[in-house]
Amino acid sequence: MKRPKILLVYPSWSTFVKSDYEILSHEFEVITYHFKPAKGGLKVGIELLKQTLFMTKNIFRFSMVYVWFADQHSILPILFAKLTGRKSYLVIGGYDVCRIPSLHYGVFTSKMRGFAASWSMKNCTMNLAVSRNVARKVKAIHPKASLNVVYNCVTLQPENADPWLKRTKVLTVASIDSERTFLIKGIDTFVEIARLLPAVNFVIAGFDKRRLLQLASGFPENITLVDSLPHDDLPDWYRQTRVYCQLSRSESFGVALAESMMYGCIPIVTREGGMPEVVENNGYIVKRNPKSIADIIADEFNRREEVEIRFPDKFQFNTRKARILEIVRN
Repeated sequence: MKRPKILLVYPSWSTFVKSDYEILSHEFEVITYHFKPAKGGLKVGIELLKQTLFMTKNIFRFSMVYVWFADQHSILPILFAKLTGRKSYLVIGGYDVCRIPSLHYGVFTSKMRGFAASWSMKNCTMNLAVSRNVARKVKAIHPKASLNVVYNCVTLQPENADPWLKRTKVLTVASIDSERTFLIKGIDTFVEIARLLPAVNFVIAGFDKRRLLQLASGFPENITLVDSLPHDDLPDWYRQTRVYCQLSRSESFGVALAESMMYGCIPIVTREGGMPEVVENNGYIVKRNPKSIADIIADEFNRREEVEIRFPDKFQFNTRKARILEIVRN
């Protein structure tokens, strides 16, 4: 039997986009469209023109449209779906409901991108928020928007980790390629904590040393910098980690945070976005105070009994798979 076709539109091939591609492929023939993010009106206009031509030529091939993130790339697929009577699903990932003017972060720091995101949320068949925190922001933008919460998922397979008491590292994982992402992901706070605990090994995985060489030159000697690495290599670091820190100033969910918990790391997070939903009672939800966080880490390294972290089923791949397929079937 020929499977229906679904169009998957995305701005970057991240682990969570890949997860949904695998999920949708169980019941659909998935055709992908990569909208390449661009800066400047002319370059954006060219990308939108390309997308218009693609949608005009191909929309009738698809039974529905599935878009990751609300932004400039989402408005045309949702418009074409609406005009042709097709369903459209919009995954709201976090930056698309965010506005931090001081860091120029979030879709709503731009009027044009904010309009595209807002219109897309209002006119799609269903918004799929990756956390309750994101869902609240969608409702604040459009109270009558059609909405479901479907948590992001972990795709790594759990493996044997080092005994917790033998783990020696404090880890944070983030793609840090600019001073802006450095601040958004709270790496400045992480570095200050490392200064207070010179005997503890801190690791930043995903740090672009080539671009941020001058910034890194002032780091204390107990920080290890790891360049961007394949997703499948992260378990090697999780297995050695006693405490995982995600000290972001904005974070809709935190896939690496959930992955670290699956490997038994004690999580420490700031009270931002969806991170408290991920941690629940498994770790620490803190204020941005380096001294207080350093005291917590010191206590965990002085602990003499094993720790067991409960990993919630709602963050499993099969849970997201069941929810996504249930929604798009109906």
